[in-house]
Amino acid sequence: MPKRRGARLLVALALVWCTALLAAHCLVAGLCDFDSGGCASTTDKNGLYRGVLVDQLGRPRVNTSFNVDFPFTLNPPVGGFSTDAAGRYCIVWSDVWSDVSTLLPVQYVAGGEEARPSGPWQPLNGHAAPSGCQRGNQSIRWWMSKNARGSPQYLLVVALLITSLFTLLGGLAASAVRFRQAGFALTAFSTAVAALVWFG
Repeated sequence: MPKRRGARLLVALALVWCTALLAAHCLVAGLCDFDSGGCASTTDKNGLYRGVLVDQLGRPRVNTSFNVDFPFTLNPPVGGFSTDAAGRYCIVWSDVWSDVSTLLPVQYVAGGEEARPSGPWQPLNGHAAPSGCQRGNQSIRWWMSKNARGSPQYLLVVALLITSLFTLLGGLAASAVRFRQAGFALTAFSTAVAALVWFG
């Protein structure tokens, strides 16, 4: 009897864990639905920032490598960008969504000097980016876009956690040893997948 009570207590704890993890996953993934700025419209790099990178005196920075700090990326600034012989640049990226104002990326060159794109984001409308445009060396995180709740990563974690919850509920029965074992295994697997999806 004590053994059964202990097993059922472990199942109850696993149920609480899965419920809390599911709630946190859904809440954080939906922040871009409520936050007023700083999120990408989509994870697809479907538009351009184009212009001329200039120094503090207004002179074009020719053949200059630079990084870009996009408002919605929590990573270090994105590298892999450079200007041409006339100081022009062409960045392929998603639009930055805000219902308050247009949030533009910040460009950093050697010495930490900042610059702003000289023109607004322009959609590609399904067309290929012009030759010479650069996509950078990082991707857009799925959970920092407006379509996060429709992403495969979000749906995978939700499906795994719900499956874990129903399996654990079956494990509450006194004789459901296999359900308990399967529920614990699914809980561990779901937790690992969630960690990989969010932090991997």
